[in-house]
Amino acid sequence: MSFERRPGTCLSVQEPGGKNRNGMNRKAIPLFVAIGYLLLFAAGYLFFLFASNLRSRIYYHAPNYSFLFWLFLYSSITAFGLLRLRKWAVLSLFLPGILELFHNRFGRQGRDVYQGTSLLVP
Repeated sequence: MSFERRPGTCLSVQEPGGKNRNGMNRKAIPLFVAIGYLLLFAAGYLFFLFASNLRSRIYYHAPNYSFLFWLFLYSSITAFGLLRLRKWAVLSLFLPGILELFHNRFGRQGRDVYQGTSLLVP
C-alpha cells in the first residue's frame, strides 16, 4: 500500500511548518490513513456479522447481537474521518480507551470487586 500525494487531496496541500491544511503532521498521515483502512475493513466485517445475526434471529430465534450495528456505525464514521484526515476522527479513535481508563480509575472507587477490564488499573 503506498501513500502517494495526488493533486487536490489533503495530502498535497502544504503549509509552512510541515503540516497540511487540516493541521495534521505530515509524518503521522500514513499511520492514520492505514488505521482508517483497517477500521473500514473492521466496519465491513462488523456489518457482515450484524447481517448474519439478523438472519439467524429471523430464522432460528438466535440471541440478539444488535450492538454489532453500533460498533459498525462507530468504526465506519471514524474510518471515513481518518481517511479524510479530520481532527475529530483522531479524538473519536482514542475516546473509548480514554473513557475506559477514566472509568477504571475513578468509577470503581470503594469497590473491592474487579469487573471486566478494571484489572488493568492497580
